[in-house]
Amino acid sequence: MKTVFGLFTNVDNAQRAVVQLFEQGYPQEQMNAIIQESVAKDYLGINKPEINIEKSARIGSRETRGLETLFGGHQSIVITDTGKVFAAGTIASTVAKTAVSRPDGGLMIALKEFDIPENIAESYRNGIISGGVLFWIKTDDIRAGEIIVILDQQKAQHILSLPEMPSLR
Repeated sequence: MKTVFGLFTNVDNAQRAVVQLFEQGYPQEQMNAIIQESVAKDYLGINKPEINIEKSARIGSRETRGLETLFGGHQSIVITDTGKVFAAGTIASTVAKTAVSRPDGGLMIALKEFDIPENIAESYRNGIISGGVLFWIKTDDIRAGEIIVILDQQKAQHILSLPEMPSLR
C-alpha cells in the first residue's frame, strides 16, 4: 500500500482532483483532506458560526461533489499551529487528533510523526494556513502512479508517495 499526498493552493484544483478520483473509482474511505474552517465555509457557501453538514449528496437543493462530499458531516477542530480546520477521512482525523494533543508543534509535529519529511510537513502546514487543501489518499502500489498524475494535472504541489503510514499499519 502507498499513501499519496498533495497540497493544493487553489480549492478549485483540489475539487477537480477529488471529483476525478471519484470518477476513476477511488473510494471515499481512502481519501483524506485538511482545510481551514474559513476556507471550507466560503467554498461550501455556508455562513453559519458552526458547520455540521449532514452526510448526504446535497447541501440544500444543490448536489454535492468532491470536497463537499469529503467534508460533509465534520466539525472543525483547533490545532495550535494551524488554527480551526476540518479534517476529513480516517487518517486525517488521526493526524488532526495527534496535532491537537501536541500543543508544542501541532500539525507539523503530527505530520512528521507520520514520516512526512520536515521540509514538506512545513510546506503542508503553511499551505493550509494560506488557504490551501492538503489532500492524501491510500491506495495499492499499482494505482499510486495514476493518482500522482491526477494530482499533478490539477496543480498539486509537494506531491509525495510514501509506503503505508507507520502508525496505521
